[in-house]
Amino acid sequence: LVDVVPDNCYSLAIVRHPADWLLSIYNQRVTKRFYENPHLNKIIHYSSLSGGSFEKLVDLVTEVPGIITDAFNYGNADSAIRLEHFPYSASEFLDIMLGANPVRTKRMNQYLPTNVYPGTRTMSRDLQRKIVQAEREFCDKYDYF
Repeated sequence: LVDVVPDNCYSLAIVRHPADWLLSIYNQRVTKRFYENPHLNKIIHYSSLSGGSFEKLVDLVTEVPGIITDAFNYGNADSAIRLEHFPYSASEFLDIMLGANPVRTKRMNQYLPTNVYPGTRTMSRDLQRKIVQAEREFCDKYDYF
């Protein structure tokens, strides 16, 4: 949202549980992208250092409490909605916002959890709790408990 949204426009952020988001970064093996957001770049760097171990990635990220919070708070939106409560897939939402054919824009509910795909890593409750503790500010702000 930084330097993209003009001052007189309404902005909406779609947030995601920090543990789900980190697991998604791990499952996608995101290690070579570069963003303007320094906190996100640090997390991606940690992903490359983890040696393919999700537990190691969690250890690295939780050594810097609030790093995921800082990555998400890089820009400020007028309001936010949790991904789990968002009634459209991202592509459907963009279609609607860009004026797509209404026939293609039927509601599609998100299903919990957000990281369940064949062949992807899942996480234990202990790892999830560890991430929540490190990202307490974000979890408090968006009621992720």
